[in-house]
Amino acid sequence: GGDGAVLCIEEDAACVVDAETKGALPLFEDGAPAASVRDVMELCQACEDAERRTTALTTMLDEFELFEPRQAHLRPAEQAEGQELLLDYVGVSRQRLAELDPDKLAALRDAGALGAIYAHLFSQANWDVLPFRAGES
Repeated sequence: GGDGAVLCIEEDAACVVDAETKGALPLFEDGAPAASVRDVMELCQACEDAERRTTALTTMLDEFELFEPRQAHLRPAEQAEGQELLLDYVGVSRQRLAELDPDKLAALRDAGALGAIYAHLFSQANWDVLPFRAGES
């Protein structure tokens, strides 16, 4: 009923060979997908599930107005000034999260989002401490 996935095989791909080819893995066994095909299908399903969870989380964060524009800069090795913009991005605001209405905070908790939010905040803090300096490795 519309929820099923479709597996497509590009028959002209270099990795798709005749079943008689030495070392070839079958795509189907006894009319059903072979183990290797099932593994690929499970990976695709896991990616789709992760995308769905990510979309739900970012939608909730956006609805609760927790995002703020951020920047990361490349700092020259010997100068405090003259920072070069490395990237613009959007991140969760620690202040907005701290000031969040208790009911919305509970909604984030109930959605299982707090772990991801705190992991994001921890990761986001690395932009401020990592030595992005010209010439350093």
